[in-house]
Amino acid sequence: MNIYVDSDWAGCHQTRRSTTGFVIELLGTCIHLGSETQGVVALSSAEAEFYAISTGAQEALYVRNFIMEALHTKRVNVRIHTDSSAGKSMATRQGVSKRARNIVLKFIFIQDLTHGGVVSLHKIPTKDNPADILTKYVTAEVLRWLIYSTGINTR
Repeated sequence: MNIYVDSDWAGCHQTRRSTTGFVIELLGTCIHLGSETQGVVALSSAEAEFYAISTGAQEALYVRNFIMEALHTKRVNVRIHTDSSAGKSMATRQGVSKRARNIVLKFIFIQDLTHGGVVSLHKIPTKDNPADILTKYVTAEVLRWLIYSTGINTR
């Protein structure tokens, strides 16, 4: 199962809150996607991306548990893809750095998931991240490509 996550930083001009977008793909087909305003104001783009990774992980665990129960299987590989090196670094290291102490501790659970092998994080190029269509304006050409790449049938 692949999860693609992205965020804009302070995209709402009134509240300065960021938007999280995620696309969950199973067997090359989009099975779940969503976009939501983040509950807190992120102080950096890295923090906004970290929140997006955490939200994507929460959604992925829900779908993973459903699949495991439905298919009576013991393991479903969860691969989270992000275009943010800083967000990926924050999610995979252990603990919180001095610069990131403002991050709400409930989001640190993603570090436990990565260290425990429940999920794995992977860096992808921004141009290949289908979650971009849920967080920012993209050209029609990029939109068509990203929709096609997720397996969504538009006909």
